[in-house]
Amino acid sequence: MNLTNSMSPTLYQDLVYFLIAVASASVIIVFITYGSKNENGLYALIGGYSGIMLCLVGIIMINLSAPNFKNSSSLFSCVSLLVIVAFLIAIISIYFDKIATSQVSDYYNTFSFIAFLLIGVQVFIIMKSLYNSSTNSYFSLSLTQRSLLVFFSVIAYAALIVLFIILKLYSTQG
Repeated sequence: MNLTNSMSPTLYQDLVYFLIAVASASVIIVFITYGSKNENGLYALIGGYSGIMLCLVGIIMINLSAPNFKNSSSLFSCVSLLVIVAFLIAIISIYFDKIATSQVSDYYNTFSFIAFLLIGVQVFIIMKSLYNSSTNSYFSLSLTQRSLLVFFSVIAYAALIVLFIILKLYSTQG
């Protein structure tokens, strides 16, 4: 069965609302667990970021299968954010023990907050655009939205590189 021919506008709209709900819950989980330096908090943080990743993959998949999808440049922003979140999950996973035992510099919290803030703003822009386009049966970002997402992505990449350097090179012993 070909999904392209079988996806109705109602199904697309239901999937969009589901993805928005999961993304909103994931951002709330990340916000609540931000700054946690114990194992359970870090597992919840990774779970929240994983929820954001799953939503981005869902957006990419349903829009690639939409019958009237034309704007692949809109999906570039989703892929870029997907890479950012995957890199952040990898950083937290690699340095999990160091973070859980509070053997990190105070700058970890600062750059972790900057990364969360930038990811949250990008998720909001994407979800707002996705909600607005739910009646069109395809996802499209305006030029201004794409420019903002690229701008925030560049800053997020820089923040994640700094966060990686902080975790790799600057640690404390308690």
